[in-house]
Amino acid sequence: MKPIKKYAGYFCLIVSSIQYATIFCLPFIDIPTEKKVAIGGVLYGLSYIFMFAGIGLLGREIIERFKTRWKSFWKHKTDKEIEQN
Repeated sequence: MKPIKKYAGYFCLIVSSIQYATIFCLPFIDIPTEKKVAIGGVLYGLSYIFMFAGIGLLGREIIERFKTRWKSFWKHKTDKEIEQN
């Protein structure tokens, strides 16, 4: 994978996360409710666009990494592993 695609992909994922987190700050900002809803909708849409762009740029590598981490999170320890710890 080319380094520029990798950096751009991770940049898109970081921007997406920041946009998504900003949505939860909106209730505490002193602006009219209609604007909060509009801004929240725009941020939500943009966060998804950036997320899919980042995943598209990173390709199969990031999808496999997510799958591996997800499966390891839900993996149950066997009796032998428990006894060793």
